[in-house]
Amino acid sequence: MDGPLRQLLHFPYPIPILLVIYNDGKVQQRLNKGGQMIYDWGFRASGKQVAFCTGTTHGDSGGPL
Repeated sequence: MDGPLRQLLHFPYPIPILLVIYNDGKVQQRLNKGGQMIYDWGFRASGKQVAFCTGTTHGDSGGPL
């Protein structure tokens, strides 16, 4: 079990899987409970909404936001 765990922890490049929204230095939301890679994200509705696109690491991102 040590081998596979070690390989997962030492992936060769960073993979964003959590989007954290802060306001005035405080965490407001933690997004992406599905755990897949976040390809893109952005604020909508004058900053009142957040949109993000997820998918598998080597797969389709599902298209633009």
